[in-house]
Amino acid sequence: MKKVILILLSLNFFFLYSCEDKSVNNNDNSDLQIDAVVIDQAALGFQINQYAGTGNEIIDYTTPNETDNAEIPDYGSALEFRDKANEMFYESEKHLQKLKTLSKTNLDSLIFMFSDTSAFAITHLALYLDSELGIARYEVVSRYLNANRRVQFDSTSIRVAVNNLLDDSDDRFLTLYNLQNFKDGLILSSITTELTATNWANDGSITAFNTNTTSLYSEDRQLEKVVASINIMADESGTLIQTFFFRDGTTTVHSATFNNDGTGSFTHTLRNGISVSGSFNAVEDDGQGFYESTTTFPSGFYLSSIFKSAVLAFDFINKQVNGNYTEVITFNDGKIDSAHVDIQATEDTDGYVTTILDVTRRNGANGQFTISEGDEHSSLSGTWTTWDNYFVIVNAEYYSDGSAWLKYEIYRSEIFYNNGAQPLTVVEYNFMPDGSGLGNLVYENENYDVNIESNGKATILSNGKSTEIELYR
Repeated sequence: MKKVILILLSLNFFFLYSCEDKSVNNNDNSDLQIDAVVIDQAALGFQINQYAGTGNEIIDYTTPNETDNAEIPDYGSALEFRDKANEMFYESEKHLQKLKTLSKTNLDSLIFMFSDTSAFAITHLALYLDSELGIARYEVVSRYLNANRRVQFDSTSIRVAVNNLLDDSDDRFLTLYNLQNFKDGLILSSITTELTATNWANDGSITAFNTNTTSLYSEDRQLEKVVASINIMADESGTLIQTFFFRDGTTTVHSATFNNDGTGSFTHTLRNGISVSGSFNAVEDDGQGFYESTTTFPSGFYLSSIFKSAVLAFDFINKQVNGNYTEVITFNDGKIDSAHVDIQATEDTDGYVTTILDVTRRNGANGQFTISEGDEHSSLSGTWTTWDNYFVIVNAEYYSDGSAWLKYEIYRSEIFYNNGAQPLTVVEYNFMPDGSGLGNLVYENENYDVNIESNGKATILSNGKSTEIELYR
């Protein structure tokens, strides 16, 4: 149920979004003068993506063993690669057992091959054996036929130490290599993962391992690549170090420690001087989990700190999560903002989760949202009413690598929307995993480009002019 709340906090961005008449052009040196409404409405999308990331992190830390087919290199996906490696190991063993009557094969001999073509993919399976080295290699390669599918090519190979060909009890899994190529035009280009076993069960399957994953991004983005190194012990304790490399030479580093009792801690050191520290307790033992984090901003920044806290309860029988999330933001002038969301997430018989969020903000703004899981992404749809009755329609897609597509429309009121009025503002964004993004905003037939930075600031551009704004309102 890893994606139970993959974006369970996606709408918490509204906690900070306000149409109160307090917004001004934040940059006195700006050469672009824009309506205060545009600033607020541009900031709204940043909040969506920030809280979607928070929801994903909470689930990663509080339910690390309940994983889906994750693209992002995190603790949960590392455990999934272990399970995938063991599954392929057992499958290769079935074919190797047929070779017990053979005393020798040629170098890297093809032992088994199978191809399948369906309406969705062309898949090839092959097993090779080098009898002199005592190494078997099992490969599964899929090319997907749907041009709109995010992953177009997926290749996985494992190496198994066969040792004595006549005795399968001494066989051991050694390594796994996985390559995923994504369709053209996406932010994410490819992901490679290498897994190396460090400890084994009696049957030769993996109990402890290291993984190294590299995610490459398109050349037109500031983020060049993400490299993750994960070490997991036999008791499922472990460590994670994830480094974001940017094209200007700067880096952001995430690290985490997972204890075998379900507890742990984490730190993030961002390239812009922002630091995050926190702790968590997984729900696996008693059905209760929590998450806390504190974000500290550099001296002189318009924000001082952000405190986040979540409490989750998991009903193992009904496969349902209930919980609540609170956030407190302290600005550098001492002002404090806060909000609350109630969460209910239910898993159906096919393993897909529907999450309903009831959100209430401190200033009276409120809304309800539904999040639906899919095979390649989670889709969000919902509505929000601001404190002064502006009505917002939100649609978004969140991907497991941390990138996202987001579109929202703002109407003068729900009555105007129901009567078929055109939206006052339409905004569309594409976000990177670090929270930065590019987008377009249309307000009163005027087009604005928006360049979002991960530190909570953005630049709005129009007709060759620009202004810098603060995204936490």
